[in-house]
Amino acid sequence: MNGDMNMKVKLTCCTVGSFSLCCFCALMCLFGCKDGYNAPDLQTYNLRGHVKSFDINAYNFGEEEDKYCKEHVEFDDNGGRVVNSDVTVKRNSDGYLILIDGGLDGEEYEYDADWRVTTRKEWDTSTQIERTIKFDDDGNPIESEIYGEPDPENNGEDKPFGKNKYEYLEKDSHGNWTLRSVERIETSYSPYGEDREWMEERVIVYY
Repeated sequence: MNGDMNMKVKLTCCTVGSFSLCCFCALMCLFGCKDGYNAPDLQTYNLRGHVKSFDINAYNFGEEEDKYCKEHVEFDDNGGRVVNSDVTVKRNSDGYLILIDGGLDGEEYEYDADWRVTTRKEWDTSTQIERTIKFDDDGNPIESEIYGEPDPENNGEDKPFGKNKYEYLEKDSHGNWTLRSVERIETSYSPYGEDREWMEERVIVYY
């Protein structure tokens, strides 16, 4: 797999979470959410407003007709992440997601003091990567270093194999980004070869 462009998240959740979890998210947000976020889970994805779902579609420059969906996430009416009933969800004491485990695939999150995701781990049956993230003043990622499983030829050293840089080109009326460019810079530890660039659009549906 190509460590970013081709990683399609499999946790495309389609069932409604439990009432108790929804209430928990809503109550926690009254005390913990900052900067106009409606719920902790929406803040995890840096989404403002009453968001129902989003899709991130990626495509190469000039090849918009060949775009594909690399991530799809849904939220309930209270802003809680929607997951299937067989998926394990864990939260910290402030109500923020720290683990979504589907067995064969999953995500894990770490936060800073402002509840921005500073580390995101993702895995499926063939890939395991970890991103360390830097942000702009709006809470959008502007740079992420990407780590994978240690390379045996590298004596098992934990080195980043790539770095993504993001430029935000369009936002909607809520201030959520809807179009960005991504520059991927490969390191000497990368198995993927040359640097490259692509576009990502985020299609957001509101309640």
